[in-house]
Amino acid sequence: MVIAKKKIIEKIYDYVFRAKTKEEEWRAWESLKKRDRDINIVPREIKDTGERKYYAWLVNEIQASIDGCPHNILEVGGTCATAFYFRKISPAIQCTLIDNNDTVLEYARWIFGTEPIKIIKGDAKDLPVEDNKYDLVCSSGLIEHFDDGEIKKILSEMRRVIRPNGYVFIAVPNFFSPDLMRIWFKFGKGSERHITIKDMINLYIKELFPNDKLISHKHFDFVLGSNILPVYIEKGLGRLGLGFLNYIIVQKIC
Repeated sequence: MVIAKKKIIEKIYDYVFRAKTKEEEWRAWESLKKRDRDINIVPREIKDTGERKYYAWLVNEIQASIDGCPHNILEVGGTCATAFYFRKISPAIQCTLIDNNDTVLEYARWIFGTEPIKIIKGDAKDLPVEDNKYDLVCSSGLIEHFDDGEIKKILSEMRRVIRPNGYVFIAVPNFFSPDLMRIWFKFGKGSERHITIKDMINLYIKELFPNDKLISHKHFDFVLGSNILPVYIEKGLGRLGLGFLNYIIVQKIC
């Protein structure tokens, strides 16, 4: 019943928001990032103020939930922005990005210029790093593009490369976020699946992290277009389940 309901929601969203195929989605993303790079030839930090605020808020959310400051961070998928903003807390933090798309990696190199960030081409389902290496592995906006079997491989790999007492942060877009709906109305939806916090816990965490500690699981109390909103309104929207992301943080015990 729950699975059927989720499928119905996904089909409605795909229709209403003109969902793209995975191939169309990647072509649009690559075109956008190549345009940004061509407009701004010199390396620079992320220029969009809302995006900068988003990543800073995300890092603060993670930092408030874990013990101490991670020394070695791996970001799986994306542009390494989360790990980069951790370096604003401590420049000594070592950051690594792994992605299998050349445009993503090229864009990350362009954005962060000469920053000491290690960029590796690799598959999230078979991470090209040794066991027990990182204090924090984070992934935002990745797993919702894969089926359940692939997601389990990705999360198993993330757990494998985390040191004992290290943390895994996993975030997916919240289908009920007004911000996300606004973005999809404007640009069209991609191949995202509807994954709730309960899904992440019951379908993946209980099986793949059975003896580990679930540190946090909630809606990210951030509103992407929130430059004019007071913080207490943002947090209120998050508590109502209308924040931009659903996320969990798990600590590896052994």
